[in-house]
Amino acid sequence: MKDVFAIVPTHQRIGLFACVLLAIRDPEFIEGWGRLRGITLAKSIPKTPIDFLIHKATGYDKVVDAKTEATFCQLVEDVKDVVWDRLPAEVQADLCRDTAKKIVGKAVNGSP
Repeated sequence: MKDVFAIVPTHQRIGLFACVLLAIRDPEFIEGWGRLRGITLAKSIPKTPIDFLIHKATGYDKVVDAKTEATFCQLVEDVKDVVWDRLPAEVQADLCRDTAKKIVGKAVNGSP
């Protein structure tokens, strides 16, 4: 499984990350994606990248195994190939800029 974020230009990574988050939070997208890939996401599997990273880092439980990690990598790769790469450059730039503004705004305001 390739590291999708490594092949995306640095200035676009935050936009791709936001795109992946939007896809993960869309139940219809996830259901359709799962059907196409033949994957059923169990309720115990973290539904956001941050939950995934926290589970993996803390060893909270054992759902973050090689299969789960491969599933997440496949999801990110598919979102990049099917959604991100097909967005017009202006939309990609807007998503990158808007996401960066939100992150910077939260950091400046001290919001979690």
